Amino acid sequence: MTICREWSLVKSAEAERHAKPLLCRSWSCEYCRPVRKSKLMAQAAGGEPTRFLTLTVNPSVGRDPEERLRLLAHAWRLCVKRIRRQIGDQEIAYLAVVEETKQGEPHLHILLRSPYLPQWWLSAAMAELIQAPVVDIRRIYNRKQVIRYIAKYIAKAPAQFGSSKRYWTSQNWEDRADTKDEAASTALARWQVVMEPLSIIVSRWWLDGFIARKEGKEGIIGEYYGRAQAYTFHQALGYEGLFGQGERSL
Repeated sequence: MTICREWSLVKSAEAERHAKPLLCRSWSCEYCRPVRKSKLMAQAAGGEPTRFLTLTVNPSVGRDPEERLRLLAHAWRLCVKRIRRQIGDQEIAYLAVVEETKQGEPHLHILLRSPYLPQWWLSAAMAELIQAPVVDIRRIYNRKQVIRYIAKYIAKAPAQFGSSKRYWTSQNWEDRADTKDEAASTALARWQVVMEPLSIIVSRWWLDGFIARKEGKEGIIGEYYGRAQAYTFHQALGYEGLFGQGERSL
């Protein structure tokens, strides 16, 4: 069972009400997946990476792909610690995205913001840690390269093995999208969850004398006009008149 768009977020003031659908944010949801892809692409580009890095696994190490991904992620974190010891005050920041190969094995595609890192050093480190020396690292020369890389690897839905993360960033990735998400989270605290779709909420507003209209891409705003005027307006317009083709189009 999914609550995506079956529940809503609402907030009320004295003469004004707001509501919008509550989204599940699942990568498996047909509605939410494109939204999450778009945000991930913005997050990837926003970090202003300087290098592309691909890390692989050794299929003979670990019980299954899920365990190999855990080993791979842990090995990368150890590599980052070693790199930071080597580069001193210079910065290393990253966004790591999981990809599933045709053989069903995990890869990590990593956008890096870092100084020069020798391929042979990374290969030796991964060979030592998880016996996976196949490493590819390339410098980014311009923004077009970033866009092509994101379109090829990041734009696909990141893979998930078991309960593992699909992607993650270092704390210093400094993505502008994170700032927006933080602001959105703060604003979200003022909303309340209601276990009803927007169609039911609009019906309740009519009875309370509020006329509803669209607000933004998904939301609705209700303004108080009195019960008589609200009833007349919504009898003439109806819910589908408010949203074009009904709730499914939201």
